[in-house]
Amino acid sequence: MSLDFLEVIDEKFQWSYMSNVIIMNVYCDNLRIEFCDLLIKLFSKVKKIITIDKKSVMINYVKLKSGLPQMHYSHGDIENWSTLKEWEGKISKLVFNQCFHQVKDYKTCFQNVFKLLKPGGEAAIFFCLQSGYAGWHWKLIDDPAWKKYFNGKLPEMPSTQFTDIMASDYETMLQKIGFLAIEYKTEARFISFERDKK
Repeated sequence: MSLDFLEVIDEKFQWSYMSNVIIMNVYCDNLRIEFCDLLIKLFSKVKKIITIDKKSVMINYVKLKSGLPQMHYSHGDIENWSTLKEWEGKISKLVFNQCFHQVKDYKTCFQNVFKLLKPGGEAAIFFCLQSGYAGWHWKLIDDPAWKKYFNGKLPEMPSTQFTDIMASDYETMLQKIGFLAIEYKTEARFISFERDKK
């Protein structure tokens, strides 16, 4: 899925042909080293790729696993501007892969993305608009057959996963923030799981 996303970016925006640009790669407690490696492979001519995560432990972990010279890792929370100020207006391209739906405040997040980008900069964001995953844990807790396994901890789910927000609502939000050219595509994705019983 990550490779598909990056290939769409390249086909649509031709990022792989650009040199002397800075790409920011945003994560939310979900650093995948293979995605960092894919970024370097597809966008090998770029000046620098900055990968940020709000948890320093994640940044330290990925630093140990990947020693690519173009890749820079830093603490940064896309919802907290004070952690991002040093890059204001310096980012040419921004990539947000499969974790935007984990943020709690979409508007603040979009505003911060806008402030990070240079004039004419671009952001590519791939995220889950609505998930069948949201709310399943409540059903399990209420089911006597599964309740006995509940350990008291629930996965953190943003409130947006429980609302009827549509792609067009995000478009309106982005326009109000100041983004000029907005393109989006929605598609259904299904993940099949094996059953315990046949």
